[in-house]
Amino acid sequence: MKTAVVLDTDEFFREFQVFLLSNHGYRVLTPERAEDFTPEWVRQHDPDLLVTEVILPGGNGFELVRKLRHMAGVRCSIIMFTVLGARARAIAAGADAFVQKPILRDAYLSTIRDLTKDEP
Repeated sequence: MKTAVVLDTDEFFREFQVFLLSNHGYRVLTPERAEDFTPEWVRQHDPDLLVTEVILPGGNGFELVRKLRHMAGVRCSIIMFTVLGARARAIAAGADAFVQKPILRDAYLSTIRDLTKDEP
């Protein structure tokens, strides 16, 4: 079973993503505390897919993705999302894909399917 990590402080959107991903074959992990939204936490859980908000507690998703891309042993696909129009910045930081909020179910699942080359 593939593992996905979802980093989002918005409980509604986090639960929405957990629901979609778990119903499509992923074991989904989310940090219990905002302090755990770190590259080390992600690396420790070794996900196949990371889905992260741009706006994170104590930092931002762009910096998180940059750090992950330079960490040994981190091989996950990364999707970034936010309400901001930040596609170019997300890709420049090292994200594989970008989804703008509000997240639409079909577009979200299509992005995951395209990125992972399988049916989520």
